[in-house]
Amino acid sequence: VSCDEWAFSLLPLDVDLLSMELPEFFRDYFLIDSASVPSLEELNQFRQHVATLRETKASRRAEFVSIKRQIILCMEELDRTPDTSFERDVVCEDEDAFCLSLENIATLQKLLRQLEMQKLQNEAVCEALRTQIRELWDRLQIPEEERETVATIMSGSKAKARKALQLEVDRLEERKMQNLKKLIEATRVKLVQYWDQCFYSQEQRQAFAPFHAEEYTENLLQLHDAEIVQLRNYYEAHRELFEDVRKWEESWRLFLEFEVLP
Repeated sequence: VSCDEWAFSLLPLDVDLLSMELPEFFRDYFLIDSASVPSLEELNQFRQHVATLRETKASRRAEFVSIKRQIILCMEELDRTPDTSFERDVVCEDEDAFCLSLENIATLQKLLRQLEMQKLQNEAVCEALRTQIRELWDRLQIPEEERETVATIMSGSKAKARKALQLEVDRLEERKMQNLKKLIEATRVKLVQYWDQCFYSQEQRQAFAPFHAEEYTENLLQLHDAEIVQLRNYYEAHRELFEDVRKWEESWRLFLEFEVLP
């Protein structure tokens, strides 16, 4: 029996397996000089190294299992199937067959980050669609019983929910187009309220020419919406001043009423 064969006969039996699963730990590691009999110190050092490998393997396996579960949940949320060979190895293959190298773990972490980012983006899109739906409900004065028919899609952010939300937005937008005149007239009522709150003069009101247009189009509605947004922001920026003026006007009105009393 050669020196190296005798030496390796004294080592743990799973060294070969560990060397395949954690290759970077063996790549630059000085093992045993096959031309000489290893000392007990060398054997002990190598045993300690193998013990460290076992701990590393257990740690990486736990990390792999945890990340794999998160990846599967993200894919389910996104209604997505594994696309690449690596993704299929992670999701579909036996866990014991996965190589726990640093490179694979890093790729695994990167995949999870990508999926989580897609999930966050999907959640943001779904929330934006829900906001759009609520605004359209209010604008179209959709009754509560009709709103309840789509209550199931007003929560969650799975790909299926996102598609359903988009369909509802499209349906409401089409309905909005069919009710442009009614919507523009309602918007004009709101616009007059803001003019009053901001104490707009007649000249300032006349400056908004679209208010008197009679060709009801999507563009006309957008112009009214933009004007309301501008007025709302203007009012909020000077709310305290406007409220003080309103209080003064009310006090002055009461004063005049008392003045005319006998």
